[in-house]
Amino acid sequence: MPDFPPSDSRTGTFTGTPGDGSTPAADRPLHEPLPATVVKVLRDRGVAPETLVASTCTDIDLVGRYRELWLVVTADRLLVVSHDEATAVDLDMAIRAAEEYRTQGGVGAGLLQARVNGSWVDVLRYSNRRAYRFEKLARRLDRHAQGEPLEVLPDDGVDPRRCPRCGLLREGGGGGCPRCVNRGAVLLRMWGLMGPYRGAATGMMLLLVVGIALDLVSPQLTRFLVDNVLPGSPAEAAALQAAPGQAAANIQLLLQVVLILATVQVLRMGVNLINGRLSSRIGTAITFDMRGRLVGHLQRLSVGYYDRQQVGSLVGRVAYDTESLHGFVHQLTGGFLLQVLMLIGVGIMMFVTDWRLALFTLIPAPFVVTGTVIFWRHIYPRNYRAWDSSSKQAGLLAGLLSGIRVVKAFGQEDREFERFGRASQRLRDTRMGVELASATFNPSMGVIFQLGGWIVWYVGGRDVIGGRLTLGELMAFFGYLWMFYGPLATLPQFTNWLTTFVTQAHRVFEILDTPAQIREAERPIHLAEMRGEIEFDRVSFGYQRHTPVLRDLSLTIRPGELLGVVGHSGSGKTTLVNLLCRFYDVDEGCIRIDGVDVRELAREDLHGRVGVVLQEPFLFRGSVWDNLAYGRPGATPEEVIAATRAANAHDFILRQAHAYDTWVGERGAGLSGGERQRVGIARVLLIDPRILVLDEATSSVDTESEAAIQAALAEVVRGRTTIAIAHRLSTLRHAHRIIVMDAGRILESGTHAELLAQDGTYARMVRMQQGVSTGGSVDALHVQLQAERAAQQAAEEITRGSLPPLRGHEPRWLTPDVARVHLGTYETLHVTIRDERIYGGVFALRCLPVRYPAEFISLRYPQPDGHDVEVGLIRRLEDWPVDAQRLIRASLTRRYFVHTIEALHRIELANNYLTFDVDTDLGPQRFTMRWQTDRALEYGSNGRMLLDTDENRYLIPDVMKLPTHERHLFQRYIYW
Repeated sequence: MPDFPPSDSRTGTFTGTPGDGSTPAADRPLHEPLPATVVKVLRDRGVAPETLVASTCTDIDLVGRYRELWLVVTADRLLVVSHDEATAVDLDMAIRAAEEYRTQGGVGAGLLQARVNGSWVDVLRYSNRRAYRFEKLARRLDRHAQGEPLEVLPDDGVDPRRCPRCGLLREGGGGGCPRCVNRGAVLLRMWGLMGPYRGAATGMMLLLVVGIALDLVSPQLTRFLVDNVLPGSPAEAAALQAAPGQAAANIQLLLQVVLILATVQVLRMGVNLINGRLSSRIGTAITFDMRGRLVGHLQRLSVGYYDRQQVGSLVGRVAYDTESLHGFVHQLTGGFLLQVLMLIGVGIMMFVTDWRLALFTLIPAPFVVTGTVIFWRHIYPRNYRAWDSSSKQAGLLAGLLSGIRVVKAFGQEDREFERFGRASQRLRDTRMGVELASATFNPSMGVIFQLGGWIVWYVGGRDVIGGRLTLGELMAFFGYLWMFYGPLATLPQFTNWLTTFVTQAHRVFEILDTPAQIREAERPIHLAEMRGEIEFDRVSFGYQRHTPVLRDLSLTIRPGELLGVVGHSGSGKTTLVNLLCRFYDVDEGCIRIDGVDVRELAREDLHGRVGVVLQEPFLFRGSVWDNLAYGRPGATPEEVIAATRAANAHDFILRQAHAYDTWVGERGAGLSGGERQRVGIARVLLIDPRILVLDEATSSVDTESEAAIQAALAEVVRGRTTIAIAHRLSTLRHAHRIIVMDAGRILESGTHAELLAQDGTYARMVRMQQGVSTGGSVDALHVQLQAERAAQQAAEEITRGSLPPLRGHEPRWLTPDVARVHLGTYETLHVTIRDERIYGGVFALRCLPVRYPAEFISLRYPQPDGHDVEVGLIRRLEDWPVDAQRLIRASLTRRYFVHTIEALHRIELANNYLTFDVDTDLGPQRFTMRWQTDRALEYGSNGRMLLDTDENRYLIPDVMKLPTHERHLFQRYIYW
């Protein structure tokens, strides 16, 4: 039991204003010292403080008023005591009088409830800042009500999601605190990013100083020219003409001054050239590095982060906001730093030339600085709004284009256009505010700058007339004056850039400062062999903080077991998969694989041995082959083909234009839903996972495909631990065990037959799907199940084995020893298989026409129903006799009509159409194609397949191997 301090009215009293969100109130443990008045009331009830198991307070009452209410728990009693003007006991009940305890999340607050005699009773209410401790206590009370000992640990009330330093509730399960992270100034952080380029940056700044020094030479040359070379009046000019020797000397001086000026300007050009090249190189490199860091960090963030973010906004930050880093490097070489150093250097030269005129020059400076401060304060927040509006517009457009089929299906084009118009209007208005402020500020600053020039003109002219200042010195000073006002004149533009830069850099650093919620252990555990045992140990989890999806769930799945999971939508089925794969981490409890917590398991072991077929398959833009081999880029064609055959995908892939090398669009555009699902299944099977998760894996396929996939999966799951989530209960009849989930708990568990015998939720779901009436339906189903039990037992015996996962799905590889290719009736291609039969009317297809045009050739024959069946595959055509090679190549020629471009002569663009004059392997050709991306498809790594307006195909196998002038001509128009 906890040791409480002596009772004192000042000890443990409710400090601070209720609801102020102070850190101590948010993270006080469940063993809080009680106020003296509460202790007195408890003693009057016969409850001694030393017998308490837990004591904690809440900040609001059941009707939502701020009040201090204390929850006091003993080994067998639960009391709620109000602590205000009249301390009283509001509730006193035996803990085991309730069958169950829970917390119920609401809007901004929650309830601790107890189920008594089948009804939920509100014990107390709490605001969300105290939710964690009551959620924890509710689970302790619930376990005690189920017969377990009541034990409250000292740290049960300390929310690990809160920062121990500042108390901020961090997103996810911890990580760094975004408030406490030492961000430093944006400019300093940017300087830190230049670490690998400090040498080049230092060189740039040295060149910058050299360039400024060269700029300061020109006014001095002007002074010398006016005072010592050029005549100052007509009388001096006449005197100079009268002395030919002096005129020749002056002309010689003039030539020298011009040569010096030219040398200075050439040197200045060289400095600018070197600095510009260094700036471009460093700026591009830093932008490249930052984009890589951003994408790398985005991939480390959990799925929960993307649940809260717009993908379009994140794309904008990576693609566009990182360009601000390039501007930062430019500011070092030709922007802010240049202007600052120029001001310093010119200021020194002005004071050296004439300190009184220099002081007059500084008169506009306070007005400029004041105006700049005002500009910063007003424009800075407007830039935030403008960039936010831009991101929201991009996010809205991304969602609109992604869901264009839904928009068109419901005829909502006008509505979506109006939504986009409103977003564009917000962007226009916010951008207009920024532009109008800039347009007002810049002319105002120009007038202020002129004020200093007017003063210098008057005072300097008066000093020249008075003989105190030479005309050359005044002209030099004017040169320095405009060089001094130049940087000041660019100060508003710099301020505008700085507001934009800080805004964009903040958006970039905001991503980098987001802590990764799913972090790999410092010393991850590697499993040499994974048996596939899965244990959910009292797992609780919610996507929203106070709305749990899984509640204290415990489940053990044996190695090699096929577990079916059913339940209505929202019951927590998919959440099991998300937690097992560590898309999210549990809030409480743990998940173990072979006795190892998944949070301690090496990431490559977890994701390399747990295969997931999601309900909505996602395919990347690229070839079918790339999508299939995504988990195993080094897979051999034999392994890929075996996996696709197991997933019933091989045949439909060969029907595509380029078979496995066929390109698909975003999200698998070009394939049907069932075809995408089968590619997704094959992709998972290819990594040969020890644990297989099927999340509605057959929900997107037709009945025929579902039956074929189920037959394949029945053999594929052998030796694997399999979790199959399904709404079609017929697919789970042969599962070893089926669990029925409801509200995050396991409601029922057993085999198909056992659950039907229980006549519970599962039986009702079966009757609904089969259309069986309530009366006597279970008995009727039992009769049917008797015949299935033998098959069930046989399936169990198969699953206990450890046969190769894709055994039985390898294609038949034809060799000249077992097969003969020849011509039959009417010159049709025939294949005779030794000791089997003759297949007539055979045709050939390439599996990988881009990668292996003369390998992996499928020989097929048509059936009367329109489908074709594969006779077998040829690994390498060159291994066959010459006659067989000739016949197969002739068959391939009849299936593929493609022009191979050998020379490009001319490409003309007119009205968004391209007209080509080319030489091909079939002779000279002239064709026209639309000038758009889907008419020039990628073909291998560097090839392009061009489709003309009649869908004829023209192939450039490798653009980089074209002659230089032809490659430049092609890439002028086909640049994507």
